[in-house]
Amino acid sequence: MTFSASAQRYDRDDHPSSRGKKKGHYKHKKHTQPKKKYHKDREVVVVSKPSPRRVKVYRPTRKVVVQHRPSRPVRYAGASVWGRGWRPVGTRISVSTPGFKAVFVKGRRYYYNHGVYCERRGNDYIVINPPMGIEIIDIPEEAEYFDWNGRDYYYYAGTFYRYKGRHRYYVVDAPIGVVVSMLPEGAKVITKYGDTFYRYQGVYYQAIAIDGDVAYVVTEAPRERLTYQLPHGARVVRRHGQQYYKAGDRYYEAVVVRGDVAYRRVYL
Repeated sequence: MTFSASAQRYDRDDHPSSRGKKKGHYKHKKHTQPKKKYHKDREVVVVSKPSPRRVKVYRPTRKVVVQHRPSRPVRYAGASVWGRGWRPVGTRISVSTPGFKAVFVKGRRYYYNHGVYCERRGNDYIVINPPMGIEIIDIPEEAEYFDWNGRDYYYYAGTFYRYKGRHRYYVVDAPIGVVVSMLPEGAKVITKYGDTFYRYQGVYYQAIAIDGDVAYVVTEAPRERLTYQLPHGARVVRRHGQQYYKAGDRYYEAVVVRGDVAYRRVYL
């Protein structure tokens, strides 16, 4: 049997390829279009399933590690004074940064770089205050030099160094009476016995004026001061039912020390 181009087309349900199937049950896949085939002597609609597309998936041959990088570097308030490498105590850092060197004190390992000391705590490296007596071969160029009692000292970020010779320095206690131009970062203001002090790691400072500029002198720990003689012109006054001695704007009270009468200053 032959069909001409003008012959009537098969209905999709009457097409030979659909024999044996129930009418109305022909379904296409979602988002697919049937293909049409054209012949020279006849036009027949042939329904066929499109072949699935193959998608090439890239699989890396090695493990890719994505590291978090902050959008901007962390800056500290003291970095403008003590240098770019300075970090406050308690900061977590990486000792893989170029410049850090291992130093030992009494068999214990520390790491040092540009005035910064750190030690390992678990998997972290924490900035600490330098242990007393630790010896290094270089100090930051921002360190402040002064001569005290004929000895060379250096001061940097609250740490005092003494020059040992042969380009070696070691950490020492703060010498009482030394004047420095700047307080270490993190110094706390305290008021004791009517005076204001600045405390940092057990060292006390007091503000003084030198040539119109503010400087800080290292002082002893504030303690109660006793005197065995009242200032001239002191008189007896009573406050809150107790007896005191007033000299100017200062008040004193009498105490017994080893059998002797002394006077200590009080603040009313």
